[in-house]
Amino acid sequence: MTDDKTWLTCREAGKLLNCTQRHVLNLIKKGKLSADRDDTGKYFIQKSEFFRAYPDAMGVEIDGNSAKSPGNEDMRLLEEKIRHLEEIAEERKRQTDFLKEQLSNFTAEKSKMLDAINSHTRLLEYKETNGKSAPYSSENNSNKSFNWWPFKRK
Repeated sequence: MTDDKTWLTCREAGKLLNCTQRHVLNLIKKGKLSADRDDTGKYFIQKSEFFRAYPDAMGVEIDGNSAKSPGNEDMRLLEEKIRHLEEIAEERKRQTDFLKEQLSNFTAEKSKMLDAINSHTRLLEYKETNGKSAPYSSENNSNKSFNWWPFKRK
């Protein structure tokens, strides 16, 4: 019954919970933690029951020996890798959002430039079809002064 691999004493449970042995005995008497007694009257707590009731105590060390099994070290490493991969995924998401914003900005700028090109093209086409220069061109201004009033006086 006192196999160190599957049972904890009240003192060991107290160290894991960072409390006194008396507090662990009170938890047992209140029914918050189940335990068995041996022939001498000592309480022994099954590790599975203890870690079910107090899962935060899994990583605490007892006398320099980790309460974790070797498999839990692998679990810690995997959790660390997961956290690292989540950070990378978050960084990639930020980069993607930034690039989408840049793309929308460049698309708007491209649209404005195309509108300017179209208006210049229409202006040139107007000049060619009428056979005269545009109203504000330098050729018009060199020969005579331009009247800004669009209606002629008679």
